[in-house]
Amino acid sequence: MDRRSTNLPHSPGSVSYLHRVADNGREVALHFAHANGFNALTYKNILQSLPHSIDAYAMDLRGHGFSKLDADPKQLNSWQIYEQDLLAFVDQLPGPLILAGHSMGGAVSIPVAAARPDKVKALLLIDPVLPPEFTGPLLKLMQFTEIGHAIPMVKSAKRRRKQFASPNEALQNYINKGAFKTWPQQWIENYIEGGTKPTSNGIELTCDPQWEAQNFAHSGNHPWNAIKKLKCPVTILLAEHGSTCPKSSASRFKIYHPSTDSRVIKNTSHFLPMEKPAVVIDVINMISQRIR
Repeated sequence: MDRRSTNLPHSPGSVSYLHRVADNGREVALHFAHANGFNALTYKNILQSLPHSIDAYAMDLRGHGFSKLDADPKQLNSWQIYEQDLLAFVDQLPGPLILAGHSMGGAVSIPVAAARPDKVKALLLIDPVLPPEFTGPLLKLMQFTEIGHAIPMVKSAKRRRKQFASPNEALQNYINKGAFKTWPQQWIENYIEGGTKPTSNGIELTCDPQWEAQNFAHSGNHPWNAIKKLKCPVTILLAEHGSTCPKSSASRFKIYHPSTDSRVIKNTSHFLPMEKPAVVIDVINMISQRIR
């Protein structure tokens, strides 16, 4: 799996991305968008295990991983910038294309799929951040006030430790703790490798905790207008416990897009890809066979 970089026409700097070239001739391409605070390499185990006919891409979203795009927390008041970045990146990829994403990555993939129906042939949302449709005014209020900073998850992100003496110290800090409690160790190691950079005193997170907190403070992009415009098949994998896509949102999604395949994956939390990677891989394989 190669790490590469490219420029986006609407923004100075560069975006870093992973690319696993199809071994047996590309039949379909896939882009996997990561969750807030993580990075593309976090999902390496899934990307490397996909069928060899799939050309797999995964970019480090703005403010994450090794992408070098402006990421000032004081200037961030919505997730629209992620939608713009992903759309610009997708425009550089070959089709047909599957868009997949976890959490925030799923949410920002929805408007991109709606905007490029000629290229995006399927959408896989893995426990996407999808607040109910009626919360639109509240999310708009959160863009222009500090109300979101009262959310416990925001406060926790602001306190996140940023620096470590070594990758092993970071690993020991995360194992069996917090969000990482259900993660296999290899996943944590990939997260650290893809989301830290060396310093004179060791390593530090490339995703500034203040940037991560600001994303949580805005709590979504309210992509309901885009959902109504979707033309491609959609699959939603939902966590059994602590999902960021309430049942009411999943039901509403199917009203606007009746053919949606929505599934609750047993014995999973919001970190479904880490807990059940084989399920994600099997679903991507199934989707790719359908659109060839």
